[in-house]
Amino acid sequence: MIVQGTGLLARAFLLQGDPTAPCLIFGRGVSDSSTTDEAAYARELETLQVALDEADDAGIPLVYFSGASIHGDVALPFAEDRPVRPTSRYGRHQQDCEAAIGASRGAHLIARLPNAVGPGGHPHQLVPSLVRQVLAGEVAVRSGAERDLLDVADAVSIVQRLVRVGAVGVTVNVASGISLPVESIVASIAEILGATPVLRVEPNGDAQRFDISRLRSLLPDVAFEEGYPVGVLERYVPSIRT
Repeated sequence: MIVQGTGLLARAFLLQGDPTAPCLIFGRGVSDSSTTDEAAYARELETLQVALDEADDAGIPLVYFSGASIHGDVALPFAEDRPVRPTSRYGRHQQDCEAAIGASRGAHLIARLPNAVGPGGHPHQLVPSLVRQVLAGEVAVRSGAERDLLDVADAVSIVQRLVRVGAVGVTVNVASGISLPVESIVASIAEILGATPVLRVEPNGDAQRFDISRLRSLLPDVAFEEGYPVGVLERYVPSIRT
């Protein structure tokens, strides 16, 4: 296994991944989905092209991590075979990267992830941001917003299994398939931290729900219990607060 990058996913693969797994993990790129820095997007696309050539020369598939932003304004739940209509710059960038991968000559796996949660996440990511706001005493959420939380350790395990079963040349939603209202996520974080923040609800939230039928067809034993998202929060929120 070759791991490129220094973010949450790359570190998880370096710590927990099987070094003999035959793939190149592309964990580089833009970490803040709200950025408008065109140079940052261009750098990631250029780096991706180089990594695609490296993986092809090594005879191994490249694994790229896309996400919910690429779907944009489409019907729920998000399914891999539906046309995407990204509405954000970050989503359009993910679409550009997926297109570059599809046009490449090498083997690949595109894993579309929800909100991955683990140790040392970027401050702009959902759970670290909510933890920071809860501790500050006030949290802003948007009505109707829903998110799927995935333990980064499960992301590592599932991706490696997909590579081993030969799931290349495909796009797969690697998610739990369980979406919680963000208000519920905030309530769980507050309970874990013993905090009572003020909740400020603003309009126009977006729901994110992932169809994981393709994942289950490739790995039939993958299953997530109803309480999975709260378990992820209980596992990582105490360390994220520090």
